[in-house]
Amino acid sequence: MLYHIHIDAETLHGAFARYAVDTLGFMGFQFEPNPEGVPKFAPLHPFTLKLRDAETFHKTFDLLEQYHATERHMRGYIEGEQVSYFKLDKFSARKPFDPALPIPFKVTWRRLGPNVFRESELHLTIVQSDMHPGVREKLLEMGFFLAVCKEAKRATCDIYTLQGSQQQIDTLRPMVIEFLEQLGGIPNVVIKEERIARWWKSEPDFPLPPVIDTIQSFKT
Repeated sequence: MLYHIHIDAETLHGAFARYAVDTLGFMGFQFEPNPEGVPKFAPLHPFTLKLRDAETFHKTFDLLEQYHATERHMRGYIEGEQVSYFKLDKFSARKPFDPALPIPFKVTWRRLGPNVFRESELHLTIVQSDMHPGVREKLLEMGFFLAVCKEAKRATCDIYTLQGSQQQIDTLRPMVIEFLEQLGGIPNVVIKEERIARWWKSEPDFPLPPVIDTIQSFKT
């Protein structure tokens, strides 16, 4: 099983960043500005750690919580996730983009209240330079929200996200995969689901990104 821990901070002291990076092995990065008019829910100060065993995952998460309890150096949230990857038929996805293909569903969003967290999220990471521009229009129309990221020595990528209950993600995941294979224009894409195993917020009412409220399906 693969595990990811994400630190999504709105503000943080340099000591917290150094502890996460130098002591625990996290990697810091930055999200790029979104296109004009496209909402952005990405954190100002993101850090990620990828792990391969449950024991190290829980130990690291505990250390982050304990450090904050002592130092109070971060405002934001931490999410610990079990990660699964899903395959796309690359031959189909690389065929010419089909602008006439209708979207299979559209979601609306809502905000979560205090002391609750989403259950799961679906991510599509697509290399910008290889993607037909019409792909972005289709995914935004479906209700994905967008973050743009350029990590060191890697291409700039669009990261599309749907997040909500486990039942909602289980319903939408196969529809998304089938749609991308039919749509074309996507030579390089990574599809992964991140199920919440642990979470922590610096304060009960710290605002989180929106989750799925309703799903309007156009499948017959």
